[in-house]
Amino acid sequence: MKQLCAIVLAAGLSSRMGENKLLMDYKGRPMSEYILQNLKHNSMWLNEVLVVGRLQQTKELAERYGFNYVHNSQPERGMGHSLALGVQAAAQCDGFLLALSDMPDLKTGTIHTLCQSFNQDPLRITVPVYGGRRGNPVLFPASYREQLSALDGDKGGRDLIRREQQNLARVQIYDAGILRDIDTKSDFYAK
Repeated sequence: MKQLCAIVLAAGLSSRMGENKLLMDYKGRPMSEYILQNLKHNSMWLNEVLVVGRLQQTKELAERYGFNYVHNSQPERGMGHSLALGVQAAAQCDGFLLALSDMPDLKTGTIHTLCQSFNQDPLRITVPVYGGRRGNPVLFPASYREQLSALDGDKGGRDLIRREQQNLARVQIYDAGILRDIDTKSDFYAK
């Protein structure tokens, strides 16, 4: 079984929400707790989980789940910077599972399916697809470590995925949660 490192992006400024969305109560829990619980349920696939955040509450939540915390002191630099910090802090592994912390509707089995697929084809970028649309989380092989470590700005791995179309393993997922991230009040109340 391949050694995978999960990197949870939890340092966003929530500017479109108007308050810190990751700490907002979503069906009885802070929104960001759902991805942590999901990863905990999939721990058989993961040798390390790193939560990249900016707030003490995020650090405490990560530690409650037994995950490592990476502090982002410059969250205004965007998602790419957070992702780079996580990859730079990660131990040696065969691949990186990049997870967003504002996707509370993601099914637990989805991460299992993606990890299983990556294990069968560990040299390609594993992306989930639902209804013909690509979503998250995404698994990058370790061969992309240097490129991921150099990211900055707010695009994350999106441009890298666009450039590497010929190296994508598209996995059909029956989970609309891969497409739904929560950025605004209307997204939040559409639950």
